[in-house]
Amino acid sequence: MIAFTRPWFLLLLIIPLLWILFLAFNRRRSKADVPSTLIWKQVLQSRSQRRFHSRSRLNLLLLLQLTVLLSGIMALAGFSFYSPPQQNLQDLIIVIDTTASMQVTQGGISRFTRARNAAIEIVNAPVEENGGSRRIALIELAARPRIIHRFTEDRTAVTAALRSLTPSDEAGEADTALQLAYDLRSPASDTGVLLLSDGAFQLAGEYPGLQVRLFGEPAANNGISRFSIRKVPRRENEYQVLCEFFSSSEGEPGLSYSLLQNGTTILSNETARSADRILSRVHSLRGQPGDIFRLQLDRSDALEADNTAYGVIPQLPRPKVLCVTPGNLFLENFFAVFDEADAFISNDPIVKGLYDVVLFDGPLGSLSFPAAVLKIDSRQTQNPDEASGNLTTAAFAHQVSDHPVLAGLDFTGLSSLVDPQAVIRMPADSRILVRSAGRPLITASENGSRRLQVHFDLRQSDLPYSPIFPVFMSNAVWWAYAGMLPERSAVFRTGSPIRFPHVLSDGRVQFGSSTGNGVSARITNHQLEIGRIRRAGLYREQSFGGVKIGVNLLSAEESDLTPRLQINAAPAAAAAQPNPSPRPSGSEQAGGSTREFWQLLVAVMLLAAAAEWLVSHTGRRPE
Repeated sequence: MIAFTRPWFLLLLIIPLLWILFLAFNRRRSKADVPSTLIWKQVLQSRSQRRFHSRSRLNLLLLLQLTVLLSGIMALAGFSFYSPPQQNLQDLIIVIDTTASMQVTQGGISRFTRARNAAIEIVNAPVEENGGSRRIALIELAARPRIIHRFTEDRTAVTAALRSLTPSDEAGEADTALQLAYDLRSPASDTGVLLLSDGAFQLAGEYPGLQVRLFGEPAANNGISRFSIRKVPRRENEYQVLCEFFSSSEGEPGLSYSLLQNGTTILSNETARSADRILSRVHSLRGQPGDIFRLQLDRSDALEADNTAYGVIPQLPRPKVLCVTPGNLFLENFFAVFDEADAFISNDPIVKGLYDVVLFDGPLGSLSFPAAVLKIDSRQTQNPDEASGNLTTAAFAHQVSDHPVLAGLDFTGLSSLVDPQAVIRMPADSRILVRSAGRPLITASENGSRRLQVHFDLRQSDLPYSPIFPVFMSNAVWWAYAGMLPERSAVFRTGSPIRFPHVLSDGRVQFGSSTGNGVSARITNHQLEIGRIRRAGLYREQSFGGVKIGVNLLSAEESDLTPRLQINAAPAAAAAQPNPSPRPSGSEQAGGSTREFWQLLVAVMLLAAAAEWLVSHTGRRPE
């Protein structure tokens, strides 16, 4: 039966209808003056002959033009023939495993190659049962299972789709892939589901009638199952590296591994030992934002994708600083020349928008800020009602030496006018960085978002006139901003979504890796997003901020190459649909097959257009 896959394009049929109506109501007769009846007869005879040839030519042109329009509209509307499912039709859904464990090579051929060759052989095998022609659908078992090809009788297309598949460096979701296959089955047809895999996973659901063909033998394997780099709280440039390994090799004393930082080996021949199959070690080290770490096993084995893992200490994008500093030219002039941050000057104490650092000059009172914003307060807590008005000189007498804000600074000889009666309010966990005779002048707090407070009026101090003032402000901004960034390293798993802060607000960037794999990333509101990376490795942004991320397998289940697939057969009285855990979103239902003819219609349209041009440009045009 005739069907249209995109019926909304049929609305374009109004175009040829209007064209016909225009030609029908726009015909005009030409006038001819004749002096006698004899000449009138000759004119009629001559005009009748010309009109016959002209009309036939115009009718042919109109027919060709209508053919061009109708062919194009039918192609856009998806003109097709729909074949409803038949009881005697033998349908088959092939679920092929493309996860990392299918890369294991045994006998010179990988598990995936064996499975793909078997699938191609099945697809091209003749079907003689019930005199029917079998339709085939193809599903990929991966981190995100997907339908590669819907039900079709075109075996060449399915074969080409199989040849285009390659195994990835990611773990898979077997239950989700099989649930998708069972949702795709047509109840009116005899549909089979065939799983081609190495069986290196377990199923939670029940799948009646599931056929399984396993490829590969059990193989011992060691792999990196976890790798993370976390910053040590309150200690600048100090990090902890957590390494976790999976081992299926029995009788080995331990796993030997190495850790490299920016290409230089910092740990070698380290050994992880444990009676369990999961082994872990923690190392402390020093690093800087942008440092690249590579953890690798010292001995290769059956699966190479889990022998190496990359990690990167996040680089800091440019901070956004909101300056609510009405009339304080010291602060405004500093940010006018400070090119390491994007500063926004405002006189409105009500903070709107997303900022990394808020510089607030004046008493805070009851004002509050979003949790993601750091408060740096100048002339902070002198309450006019509590101030005595008697100002005294406070010398910068004592300062700490181990805080990043004061790194390389010496406040000796500086002073400020302060009100000795003013009440100073600060968080309970605040640390006094600079004091004067028992009075705190500069304090820092790290309870939640970082907070630096200057407890005197900069306009009544000689600090802004000192050469250390711009260094002090720069240290304060970067120390505050560093506390707003995640403390984990840029380590991600293959197949999982990736989100990361970026210096750009919106746009797209391209990432490349040493293995030649490229991926495009979208940036929205300073958030970089990559939907999926199938191959492990170190990825570098090719422009703008130069972000680096490590993408690794990091899956103990996928590193276990032992076939452990057990099919939970459903009772005979069970329904046709399985009952596993959650259904995948966007499940598709099958019912019959549809064959489009848009290629033929496009060919007809082009031929009719060529014929119309040929007719209209040959011979004498009608008068």
